[in-house]
Amino acid sequence: MIKRLATPPFVVACLVLLGSAVSLKAVVSFNKWVLLKEEIPPRQNMDKLAVRFGPMLEDGRFRYERYGDDAPRLGADMEEELGTKQYLTRVYRDHSKAPDEPGSMFRLHLPYYSGTIDTVPHVPDRCWTAGGAQRTDRKMMTMQLTSDRIGTADDGRVIATTVKRKRVTLPGRQIDAAFALFEDANRPSHRYGVSYFFIANGAAVAKPEGVRIKAFNFTDRYAYYCKVEVMPGRQGTNEKGETVFVPAVNDLEVANRLTSEFLSYALPEIMLCLPDWQEVKAGRYPVPAGNDNQPSEQATGVH
Repeated sequence: MIKRLATPPFVVACLVLLGSAVSLKAVVSFNKWVLLKEEIPPRQNMDKLAVRFGPMLEDGRFRYERYGDDAPRLGADMEEELGTKQYLTRVYRDHSKAPDEPGSMFRLHLPYYSGTIDTVPHVPDRCWTAGGAQRTDRKMMTMQLTSDRIGTADDGRVIATTVKRKRVTLPGRQIDAAFALFEDANRPSHRYGVSYFFIANGAAVAKPEGVRIKAFNFTDRYAYYCKVEVMPGRQGTNEKGETVFVPAVNDLEVANRLTSEFLSYALPEIMLCLPDWQEVKAGRYPVPAGNDNQPSEQATGVH
């Protein structure tokens, strides 16, 4: 068998494969490429996200405030399916609108992932459809972030001030996202819109395949991404007469406008939870062992 295999073409092929493997290892070593990414922790746990933010209203309340308790932790099997233990599902109330007005509530879902990234399976298009919902429409749309708390630094970065007056870097003033409209399989007349995008290594991407591109720079030691999923709704009641969040926006253009308003104030708070990629690239985050200096969250030269 060995004699039959050891033909000149077979030997040449083996030598080529061996040479390629050695050459690849040498190229990776010479260029200091990192093929397997290390995990990087968020700056703070997702459940530490600000519970209230936005402009102050005439009655002294912040425009956006957490409504009720956060969704309970998932069981071990569900967390394994989700692929992370760092996540948050929370409802916010917009006090500038009447309780039963569409857009008076928002359900925010934030799962955080880190390390070598292979696939991004958990998006509404797949998960909700698998759960029996029917997608009736889908568009890629651009959200415009407009807030007096968003500015530009001298180096061109888009920055924002959080409710605790900390400065954070935003991925931009315009965020591309996927907006989808679903129909409840049990109630065909019940339609609801949801949007999602990803923050991957400090940048915003709208599609799952974009996550791997952003998170797999050969020279980066770390990689992370966070899905930002937003569903606008309103206050309603369930069968027990309890007040609950109800999906209520079935027009994608309206969903874009409402979600853009919400994220103009929510996204800076979200970025405060995520690693500051400027600090990561500078080697100041995660904090090196033996160095007690925390990464700076302040930006200067704002205009």
